[in-house]
Amino acid sequence: MPTEHVTMRHFELPAPEHEKKKINFNHGAKNANKHMDYIKNLGITINMRDHTGAIQTVGLSNLLDEMVNHDEDSNHHQGETIYKHTTNVLDSLSTSEGFKALDEKNKTAFLLAGVLHDIGKVSTKLNSRGMEEAEQTYQKGDFNGHAQTSAHITEQVLAQLDMGEKEKTLAQTIVTNHHEIFNSLGNRPDKEKDRVKKGFSHVKKLVSEYGDLQTYDLHALFTAADLASIGKDSSDELSMIRDDFEGHLEVLRKRAEQKEKQNTPFNPDEMQQLTDFAGSLEGEHGEVLGEVLISHGEKPRSELFAELGKRRMGPVIGKLKGQLGHLF
Repeated sequence: MPTEHVTMRHFELPAPEHEKKKINFNHGAKNANKHMDYIKNLGITINMRDHTGAIQTVGLSNLLDEMVNHDEDSNHHQGETIYKHTTNVLDSLSTSEGFKALDEKNKTAFLLAGVLHDIGKVSTKLNSRGMEEAEQTYQKGDFNGHAQTSAHITEQVLAQLDMGEKEKTLAQTIVTNHHEIFNSLGNRPDKEKDRVKKGFSHVKKLVSEYGDLQTYDLHALFTAADLASIGKDSSDELSMIRDDFEGHLEVLRKRAEQKEKQNTPFNPDEMQQLTDFAGSLEGEHGEVLGEVLISHGEKPRSELFAELGKRRMGPVIGKLKGQLGHLF
């Protein structure tokens, strides 16, 4: 079925079964159109479900060619087509120093991600407006959700390629998350104290997805190329997000340390400090804390707190944290 007649498309399907194809970009080629043509000529096909619910198989080359007929948004892309934006990203990427420093396998993953990162835009536009309207110029909201659609298509493409799992994961996560770094920047509190207070939570998703600074740097390299393709130098913004990423990693490290500490019992010196503190309390509070130290002194400190809570010793817990907070 020709793709130009399909008005709704969904790609959350298994890939067609083919013999896996080897992929080997000419990493020295400076012409992005050669990279696009190379992918088109691999003969990869994609399964999609149309508006009737029927599954259709289309050539990846058809989906790439369609990008020529659809404009990008005018706010950021100066009215260029989706295809032209994609080739601009490939050119920015392949000429960047960070890309040149990558090994050959990672270069392949990056270029493949560059080809596919916006391939879902046409279908997202069709799904929101229909074929007849989608042929008109860009409207705000046309491409909302395109990264997810691109990710579904990329998953099918990768299933048909003979690549290492590490490189497949890199290509897939680049496509899936290619807007997330700047989404984090948009959610970034202006003041340092607010970023610290919130535990740098605006980069929480990035840390969850990437896990370490090295992986962040790889994805930031793609983001920089994506933005350079529209004439934007993003080095300062990416550096700020990197600092916040590191800040959230430190928050997680401290939380892990705290959790581990709560699962360990008090050592003899700490028990002595607690015993002395219990002796300084007057009346029932001192007696109850003394009893709990005897019954729970060799148990994890979290259980001691839980026991104090059961005995409604909130004021004692507050005083403990205020005066002996370093123990907890």
